[in-house]
Amino acid sequence: MSRSQEAAPTQQDGPPSSAPVPASDRLAWLVSVQRALAGGPLEDCLPAFTTALAARVPADLAIVARFAAGTSALLQIGAAGAKNAEAVTLEPLETLLRREDTRTAGVIFVDPDTATRLAPWARSGCIVPLVAHDAAIGALVILSQGDELTARRASESVRWAIGVAAEPVALALQTTVLFSQLREQTRRWESIFDAMDEIVLDVDANGRVRQSNRAAIRRLSPTSSSLVDRSAAALFAGQQLPSPEAPRRPLVGPQGEPLAASWLVLPGGGAAIVVRDARPSNSMPPRLRPTPPRGIGAVVPGRRARLLVVDDEQSILRALTRTLGRAHDVVTASDGEAALAILRAEQGRFDVVISDVQMPRLAGTDLYRAVKDEFPQLAERMLLMTGGVFGREVETFLAELGTRVLRKPFDPEELRRTVERVLERSPRG
Repeated sequence: MSRSQEAAPTQQDGPPSSAPVPASDRLAWLVSVQRALAGGPLEDCLPAFTTALAARVPADLAIVARFAAGTSALLQIGAAGAKNAEAVTLEPLETLLRREDTRTAGVIFVDPDTATRLAPWARSGCIVPLVAHDAAIGALVILSQGDELTARRASESVRWAIGVAAEPVALALQTTVLFSQLREQTRRWESIFDAMDEIVLDVDANGRVRQSNRAAIRRLSPTSSSLVDRSAAALFAGQQLPSPEAPRRPLVGPQGEPLAASWLVLPGGGAAIVVRDARPSNSMPPRLRPTPPRGIGAVVPGRRARLLVVDDEQSILRALTRTLGRAHDVVTASDGEAALAILRAEQGRFDVVISDVQMPRLAGTDLYRAVKDEFPQLAERMLLMTGGVFGREVETFLAELGTRVLRKPFDPEELRRTVERVLERSPRG
C-alpha cells in the first residue's frame, strides 16, 4: 500500500454523492455515535456503534483494536457487524499498524488486495488511527463488501463521518484500557490479600464488611459463603473489636484460639481489620493447621467437596456461593485467567469447576480446553454456564458437553443436583 494509492482521487470510478449534508443531520448522527459508545464497556457498545456507523458509512465490519502497552502487538478489543470477527485475518492488519506513517496519518483507504487479505469477502476498506494525548493507542478498521470505501469512490460525507467517528471511539477505547488496567491492579491486590494467612476485613463506616480475603471466609464463615454485608462485630460476638481509639485488641477465634486484631483507617473511608494468630505457628493446635488437599482425581465420600466457581459478575458469584456453600467449600474467580492461575497454584485440587462461558480475558470454553490439557481428570468434572447465543462452533462445542452445560437462568436446585451427579460419577479415593 503506497502513499500514492492513498492520495486524494484525481479520477472517479463513479461520481460519489456531492450533495452537502445539513449541519443538523451531521450533529444528530454524531450524537447517536456518542450515545452508542456510552452504553458500557467498548466490547458491549460495538454492535450499537456499528449500527450508527452504517447509517453513514457502507461498512460490513468495524473492528476496534488497541496496541499493547510498550509494544507494537495488536490486541483485538472486539468486532461487530454483518461479518463474524473470526473471518478477519489480523496478521496483515498488524503489519500495517506497525508502520509509523500508518499510525500518524488520517483516514487511510486500503487497496483491494489489502482489503481481501484482511478478510476474503472484503473489497474495500480503511484504517483510522485512534489517538489519545498525541499517542496512537489503537485503530478503527472498517471493511466493506463493495467498493465504496476506496480513495476514489468515498464521498465527502463518508470521509467526514469516518474522521469524526474516530474521536469518540478513541475516547471509548482509552476508557476501556484504563478500566482494564484498574481491574488488573484490583485482581493483583486481591490475590495478595488472598495469599495472606491473616484475616483481612474491609469494613465501611457502619462496621459492615465490604470485602474479605479467603482466610477470613475460611476461618469465620462455617458455610464458606461470602462475608460481604455482614457486621464485623457479629463475627466476633461478645468481643470488642479494635477501633480508632483502640487500634489493637486481643480476640478469641471461633475455635478458642488467641488472636491479635489491628485497625487500619482506609483513605477512601472505612477501615481494614487485620486479625492474626497470637501464638507462634509451631505451637498452633492441629485443628488450626491447613488441611492437606485431596488428590486431583479423588472425591472422598462423606466430605464436603471443593468447588471452583468462575464468573465475571460478582452478583452471580455471590448467588452461587450462597447456593452451594451450605454443602461444599467454594472458591471463586472473576475470570478464566484468574481461575487458571488458582488451578495451577493448587495443582488442580478441586472436585468440580463451574464456569461461565462468556468472560473477558479468557472465555469459559478456552478455560475448559486449558483444564483438559493440564488437568484432564478435572475436565470431566467441569460445568459451563451460559445465557447467550453463540456461533456454530461454540454451540457445537457446548452440545458435545451435553448435561454439563447449564442454561441461564437455572433453578438453584437444578445446579445442586447437577453438581451432585458430577460428584457421584467421579472416581472415589
